[in-house]
Amino acid sequence: MSTLFYQFADLQTYITTQNTFTVSVAENVSVVLVQYATGCITNGYGCGVDLTYSLIPANGTCAYADYGPIEVNGAYKSQSDTIVFYNVAPGTYKLCIQNKDSGNPADGNGYIYY
Repeated sequence: MSTLFYQFADLQTYITTQNTFTVSVAENVSVVLVQYATGCITNGYGCGVDLTYSLIPANGTCAYADYGPIEVNGAYKSQSDTIVFYNVAPGTYKLCIQNKDSGNPADGNGYIYY
């Protein structure tokens, strides 16, 4: 199993992972993630964000996701959350992360397991 690390800060609209990853055979792709409001000190009130995660072709855009979006609401800072894209076909992908509330910027990071 391979992994790809990603991170982002002050996300207001969307971002894609800079690096791509390649799935050789159909398999599940897991993303272990943390996300929280920019400047959040604790996991308390006001730290939550509303983000979506999608897999897109390596040369594609967030508007044309092959898998997802999977919506993740809330703050995951001192703990993580895991989402799974099931039965991902062979190909080369990027992860697209979109902030559904651009007035509430987000920070985060995670690992993609493929």
